[in-house]
Amino acid sequence: MIICVILIGLICLYQIRFACSENNKTVLSDGIYNDYLSIDKTNSVKGIFVLLIFFSHCSAYLNLSDHILNKLYDWFNYGYLGQGIVAVFLFYSGYAMMLSGMEKGSSYVKSIPAKRVLKVLLHFDIAVCIFSIVQILLGKDITIGRFLLSLVGWSSVGNSNWYIFAILIFYLITYFAFLIGTDNKHIVLLTVFILTAVFVALMSIAKESYWYDTALLYPLGMVWYSYRDKIESLFKKKKWLIYVAVAVLICVNLASLLLEYFIFKMIQYASLGLIIILLTMKVQIHNKILGFFGRHLFSIYILQRLPMNVLSYFGLDSKPIIFIALSFLVTIAVAIPFDMLLNKIDSCIFSRKSKSN
Repeated sequence: MIICVILIGLICLYQIRFACSENNKTVLSDGIYNDYLSIDKTNSVKGIFVLLIFFSHCSAYLNLSDHILNKLYDWFNYGYLGQGIVAVFLFYSGYAMMLSGMEKGSSYVKSIPAKRVLKVLLHFDIAVCIFSIVQILLGKDITIGRFLLSLVGWSSVGNSNWYIFAILIFYLITYFAFLIGTDNKHIVLLTVFILTAVFVALMSIAKESYWYDTALLYPLGMVWYSYRDKIESLFKKKKWLIYVAVAVLICVNLASLLLEYFIFKMIQYASLGLIIILLTMKVQIHNKILGFFGRHLFSIYILQRLPMNVLSYFGLDSKPIIFIALSFLVTIAVAIPFDMLLNKIDSCIFSRKSKSN
């Protein structure tokens, strides 16, 4: 599995650019990328992590040998990276929601329940229905209660679910925060942090820690949007400061790694997410391969367990190379038409609704 991680690293090196390059015309005069939070660039970063998620999910189905390389991957995947694998997703989501809420105003805020919550839930439920049908065909028993809970992400029928549940809650938190704070970013941020703390407290009672230990990244993304100009201005005036910030965050990250209590896990993943954001200000990882995976993030993330479940049922989990290769090819093969289907549904439901409004 560590070979797969190395492969992702090699893909990242394709067309990589550094802000210190004298010939790089896409950077600011002070050597920081101006577009590190643009859709194109963030799609490439998302592509890296959705691939890491794919291989992480694959490893959960495989009985890998005790080879040193497999042990190294286990440490990297479970011992270090863990839920930090979704850190940038939550950060980017928080940033985008704050940007849209502040710049588009009340019209956007009013659309959150339909165009954010209901749309994601609809997409997710279509996937849940597909998983349910496949599981039934494989002879698995799915109760009505489990199926209904799976529709909101609280349970699962073989699909990934916790992240979707969390992001839906964060969308609702953002909606209520803007209803309370309107265009006052300080009230909005305070409300989001308070409600996030409530979410973490409740989930710590009901669910395992991986349901909530990355929660801090979402409000941090909103904070970054709110103070982006000041943050970047500070790094421009004192160019060495960004390197100090990365070094401090690495120390915090490694120190938190040694402590088991969940609050330190949250700090570990929050620092990891911020390290990645700071690095993208200085290093641009942007190519068509990673961009493809970033653009099809939802479908690849939500459907990848489908071929894994089927291949595992037929015993191919005993052949890691075949299992990984087939899972990857089938995931891509179904993700593209799945996205096309979702786009058709969205154009019929949500576009029509917006026109009628």
